[in-house]
Order: sequence, then structure tokens, then C-alpha cells
Amino acid sequence: MKDRIFEEKRGLLGKIFSNNLYILFKTALIHDINNIAFIAPLERTMESIENLLDMTNSFSLRLIQEYLFIDDIKIKVDIENFMASMFLIEEMKIRGIGSLTFNSEISLPELKRFIYA
Repeated sequence: MKDRIFEEKRGLLGKIFSNNLYILFKTALIHDINNIAFIAPLERTMESIENLLDMTNSFSLRLIQEYLFIDDIKIKVDIENFMASMFLIEEMKIRGIGSLTFNSEISLPELKRFIYA
């Protein structure tokens, strides 16, 4: 029972994280790194990373075939996060990235550099 609750919570947090990451990438395509419009999505993404890190020391956003996972937990795709999931899947495929791992040492400046890399 406890494992199922953990997986459901982690899946929900993963969905929130993937949505925030998508918004952050899309904002970065429009605005410069120093633009005020970039700050709120950056902070929301960082908060969602921290929420996932509260559960474990690190986590990975993984691409397996056509699906996104937070570690071994599949992120459920629905109408709310369909665009975010498709965008992240395509970007990971284009860049040849199978997973992105985040740990407690991540900082806002690092996240900024990653987004604009």
C-alpha cells in the first residue's frame, strides 16, 4: 500500500515537473536569459525539482521508447500534459538523451545554463 501511494505521488510530481520543464523550455525560446518573464517558470521548475528531491536524493527523467518516466515510474499522459510530454520526448530524441538526472546539488544558475545550452 505504501509503495503504491509513493508511486502515485511520484508520478503526480513527475507530471508537474515535466509540465514546468516544458514551459521553461518554451519560455527560453522566446525570451532572453535575463528577461523577467523567464524568472517565474524557472522558479516553478526548480520548486518541482525540489519536491521530487524531497522524496529521494536524486531522480532521473528517462525516455523509454515513446514514454517519459521519473526513475521507474511512468508519467501518465493526459490532455493536461500531452503537449509537454510530446515536446520533451521529441527534444530528448533529437539530442540523443536517454535520461536527465537531478540531485540535491542543482542550483538556479545551473538550471539556467542547462536550459540555454
